[in-house]
Amino acid sequence: MTKWMRMLSVVVVALLLILGQRSALSLSSPGSSFEEYAEPVTFTLDLPPRTTTAADTPPSGWQLLNEQDFPTNSSLPPWESVNNQTGSEQWGVGEIGAGNWGAWVRGGAAQASFNSGEVYTDGMDTWLVYGPIASSEQVYELKLLFDYFISLRENDYFIAGYSTDGTNFEGLRVTSLQMTLPAWAGAELRWPVREGAAQLWVAFGFTSNEDGQVATGVWLDHLELFANYGSTVYLPSVLNNWAQVVETPGFLDDFSDGASGWPRRYYNREADGGHFMDLNYVDETYRLKVLLDGDGKNNQQMGFVKSPYTNVYTSYNLTVDQYFARATDQVVDPIDGKGGLVFGANDDFSTVYVLEWNFQGNCAVTRYDDVPYPVSGYGDPLKETPLVGWHSCPGLARESYGVEHTNHLRVEVRDNVATLYIVDEGTQRQVTQLVNDHFQNHHRVGLLTGAFNWTPVESRFDNFRVEPVE
Repeated sequence: MTKWMRMLSVVVVALLLILGQRSALSLSSPGSSFEEYAEPVTFTLDLPPRTTTAADTPPSGWQLLNEQDFPTNSSLPPWESVNNQTGSEQWGVGEIGAGNWGAWVRGGAAQASFNSGEVYTDGMDTWLVYGPIASSEQVYELKLLFDYFISLRENDYFIAGYSTDGTNFEGLRVTSLQMTLPAWAGAELRWPVREGAAQLWVAFGFTSNEDGQVATGVWLDHLELFANYGSTVYLPSVLNNWAQVVETPGFLDDFSDGASGWPRRYYNREADGGHFMDLNYVDETYRLKVLLDGDGKNNQQMGFVKSPYTNVYTSYNLTVDQYFARATDQVVDPIDGKGGLVFGANDDFSTVYVLEWNFQGNCAVTRYDDVPYPVSGYGDPLKETPLVGWHSCPGLARESYGVEHTNHLRVEVRDNVATLYIVDEGTQRQVTQLVNDHFQNHHRVGLLTGAFNWTPVESRFDNFRVEPVE
């Protein structure tokens, strides 16, 4: 099968389009993004006994356990298809078209190739399982990368998870037209593993109900499974920026790992397909770049990005470094640009509290409601409520761009009190202190970059940290 460049999130937010074309599969319009609809799930499987997949003691660090491209219709092992119902339809390798092969939820059925219009059937309960993975060394984390194509109906589920006993699994699931995508996409799952787990299993699942509503289903390709044998630094579990709650003593991302879960993608204008916003990892920073490469200008746009880490604390410190960049395709300074640190948002990011600052060295605190995540304009339907108006903030870089003019921001939230700071050479300068009961249940965090007028804007973020406070 054709090799593609993999562009990965976590995500998030957001979905990543794979560079390549699968001629037999296409949809006319995109659905909603993964991060809006993912939910944690647990499930049990009655698996037959298996031999250990990896028994040797590996060296420390990340090790590739399995790489699967499904080049032919006999390439499913060492992944095993398990059928939990009486029908014949189950995971197997199918021909997508033009000699391209992948794992399909009905690939184990009678037909060996996919024809346009073919769908899954009612009452399916099928699993694609890898394991057990065993080693005398502790596995601290699993990482699973894969390409996928999904088209589902309501209450039919695609599931991915892992287990330490081969029976009880935990992971994520999605359903419905929410998961209908216009093309193949790439994803990453990361799971911290509890100490002492002697064996591990990984599984993809697909279940369909009996309502008579069916669709293309799920295709998988380019699977890569890694185990981390030498680090206790746990990262969040993400699937294109879905996030599970992970009980850890905080989170730090210096963006040196381009697969740490933040979205990597373009958001496009609907009218002409031109780029709206570019989210990516660049030079060990995270870039939010608002329309630097078009003549249509940005018409006062801003983009919100959810952190892949789901904050579990009610009292926490949130810090980030940021500077404005002047990209090679930018002809003027980002004079109308701003950056932002989302320090309190509800679960779906429709209401966010943001510490904002601009290129001129001013700052403000704003609440946004009805946020049409991830890219928004100023005005309807977005509702903007200034909590602290724009004013000069000592400690911010003024009309300067580049890493040597980095801004340092900090927000401390304790129950219903948020205290906001600019940090200047180790000195904390308080911007304001707010009391709001929303802070007791608005704990999602993230980033923002925007443009007030016509100016292109590029923000570079680094050292994004969340940590609990006593």
